[in-house]
Parts: sequence; structure tokens; C-alpha cells
Amino acid sequence: MVHKASQVLGPLKEYELEVETLDTLLEQRFWCRGKRAKWYTRRAVVLQHLAAAEKHPEKKRDIQWRSLEGIKTALLDDDTGIG
Repeated sequence: MVHKASQVLGPLKEYELEVETLDTLLEQRFWCRGKRAKWYTRRAVVLQHLAAAEKHPEKKRDIQWRSLEGIKTALLDDDTGIG
């Protein structure tokens, strides 16, 4: 159910809420393990979108760093099929 809700937030331009929802989905390990790679990818795309829209350089750098950390986490996640 939460996965379906996260798909709606992008077109509604609720990017902060979408990132929070994706973080919640990625924190759990029981449901939809096969979709984790898509969630990591979408989270990185949304964070880069937020970074591009950010005016303050410090906040922009923090968002980009958060995106980079998420990508590293995705590469180390056994459920993404990469590990």
C-alpha cells in the first residue's frame, strides 16, 4: 500500500514526502524486497531534483551528499541484485 502511495507523490510534486516514504520502505526488509533497487533509484533521482532546486549552497551540498550515501548503500544492499 505504501509503495503505491509513493508512486503518486512524484506527479503531485511532493518530493520531500516521497523521499520520506521511500526511506520508510527501504528501512523495512520484509515486503517487496525485489523492488528495493527501483526505490533506491527513485530516491536518488528525487534527491538530485531537490538539490537542483535548492538555492543555498550548503543545503544543496547536504542533499547531494545524502544522495551519494544512498547510492553507496544501494550498492552494498544484497537485495538489489548487485551485491
